[in-house]
Amino acid sequence: MHRDLMCGEVSSTVIEKKIKLAGWVSKRRDHGQLIFIDLRDKSGIMQIVFNPELSSKIHSLAKELRSEWVISVEGKVTKRLEGAENPEISTGELELLVDSMEILSRSKTPPFEIMDNNDVSEEIRLKYRYLDLRRNSMQNKLKLRHDVTQLIWDYLSEENFTHIETPILIKSTPEGARDYVVPSRIKHGGFYALPQSPQQMKQILMVSGFDRYFQIARCFRDEDLRADRQPEHTQLDLEMSFVHQNDVMNLVESLYIKLIKKIDETIKIDNKFIVMTYDEAMKITNSNNLQIILGSSTISHPDYDLIKYLSNQIADILNIKLSILLNGCNTPGAWITGCVPHRKAGGEKINSTSLNFQECLEVKPDFTFLFNIEPDDTVLRNEFQKFLSGSKFVIGIQNFINEKDLDLYDVLLPLSTHYETSGSYINIEGKSQYFDKACDNLYDSKEGWKILTYLANNLDLNNFNYEDISDVQ
Repeated sequence: MHRDLMCGEVSSTVIEKKIKLAGWVSKRRDHGQLIFIDLRDKSGIMQIVFNPELSSKIHSLAKELRSEWVISVEGKVTKRLEGAENPEISTGELELLVDSMEILSRSKTPPFEIMDNNDVSEEIRLKYRYLDLRRNSMQNKLKLRHDVTQLIWDYLSEENFTHIETPILIKSTPEGARDYVVPSRIKHGGFYALPQSPQQMKQILMVSGFDRYFQIARCFRDEDLRADRQPEHTQLDLEMSFVHQNDVMNLVESLYIKLIKKIDETIKIDNKFIVMTYDEAMKITNSNNLQIILGSSTISHPDYDLIKYLSNQIADILNIKLSILLNGCNTPGAWITGCVPHRKAGGEKINSTSLNFQECLEVKPDFTFLFNIEPDDTVLRNEFQKFLSGSKFVIGIQNFINEKDLDLYDVLLPLSTHYETSGSYINIEGKSQYFDKACDNLYDSKEGWKILTYLANNLDLNNFNYEDISDVQ
């Protein structure tokens, strides 16, 4: 074996013991007498040290090491000097004093640095996918996928399901998209089709008496790329016999609650999902693709259709790309829900309730309305600020906001008079540079819509003056 432990597994239990490690050279720091290397594998990073007093030959060899070389080292684990610890990694209090090394593989200079938050185009990342997958964020995503799949296996096995693989090369069956076809070498002129889903096979399994079947299935659909479409995907496929609709819904609901808690225990989720009919969903959003995020959705807005109508009016009047972001409740993480009406490059109008946050970022609107949105999570806040900074003109209709976000808004309107200042948030009402009169409830208030309609008809994005609209209140 080239190693006794993985880099991230080194702990205080092996201090003063000699061990072997292997991995990739992540960072190299040459301090003359001492050379420090961050050795990386999928478990984490371990700092290794080359000291000429231990081995001048190995120290000289270490001078040749470069990024992404693969090495195996042996040495004694010691505690780092006081003040040199790194609390951001699990092995941050330890280091390995190397007395022998083997270079397993040399590497050319990589086209990009192997690190998270690296501004590299997707084309380059895909071209060098094996390098991109070395990044910690990508490793974590695949590890999460494994954990989710394992939980599904364990849960459904406990529920007496049987995992059965179904064929990939099958006879073409009519479904929602075009089939991918594979020519047959044996039967000239004949073709196999790749399955769009295991639909017919799992029905055969039910007729065969397997009762409960599941599969983490690969599906192939030849259709144009969209935000939620690609040529192949993986889905949890299951089927049950002798059950009613509620039996299936309860089983899947329980599974998803377990999955969410597995992914992040801090996420608060109700133990019962909202259930609504097709007619109810169409009445709320005029779409059967209703988006509900962590208990907050467009159903929280009785005036959703009015908001959508008004946004299109504003887009028509100002001839601009427009985004409207709604928050249905105060649930952390639920701030990016609702509609994001905007125009395509050619001027075609879009109304969608299913755009995800990354798609929202790509809109780059001229004008953005924000209805009582205040992200709590640090990552969300960074993305939130990035989104607003990309919009030419931002109007916030808020109760209170974080002081750090003040400069992101061109106009701030108080949503209600019933909220008080809390913590690092400031109440915007009463500020001389904002409107003097609050809308008691913007969603129901004719005054509120009167203000917004006035803005739509009179707002000059390049030369805004508060005094121009103060009379409207």
